[in-house]
Amino acid sequence: MNGTIQIASKLNEGTSITVRVPLPYEKLQIETSCLENKDFLIVMKEDEVCKTLQEYLKEFDIAYDVATDFDSAVAAFTEKNLSAHPYDAILFGSIQDSTGSSFDLASYFRKSSAGIPMILISQDNWEQIEYKANRNGIDYFIPLPFFRKSLINSLNTIMGDD
Repeated sequence: MNGTIQIASKLNEGTSITVRVPLPYEKLQIETSCLENKDFLIVMKEDEVCKTLQEYLKEFDIAYDVATDFDSAVAAFTEKNLSAHPYDAILFGSIQDSTGSSFDLASYFRKSSAGIPMILISQDNWEQIEYKANRNGIDYFIPLPFFRKSLINSLNTIMGDD
């Protein structure tokens, strides 16, 4: 497969094994008509999940803005609500700062804009957080880890509910 295996070992420190296998990348053909002309707000710490989410949305030309804390999320949401085209949905990751959490923010947004779909992206067990999430205005859940196709299909389903 034209790959490599490297083994590095140091006495009393451990062994590192690296396997590299080149795999072809195939661009997925996924239906995104429900996501055309939609604008999302991502509320998430700047981490690998956020970067992956942005990469996937960008690949399918889906518009989004990112807020990494409570205050910047409120500012982005308020500014967009005053424009001619407010956000179509909000994607929440886990945030917790001195101002509040993802659930506090969802509750605030729900009071400000009753109909906007709010989606939690989390590795938490949904059965354990569903009640609290729903009470705070979260409508949908996408579990981590997600793949490109499952994310886009979930968003299509959610946005197709309009």
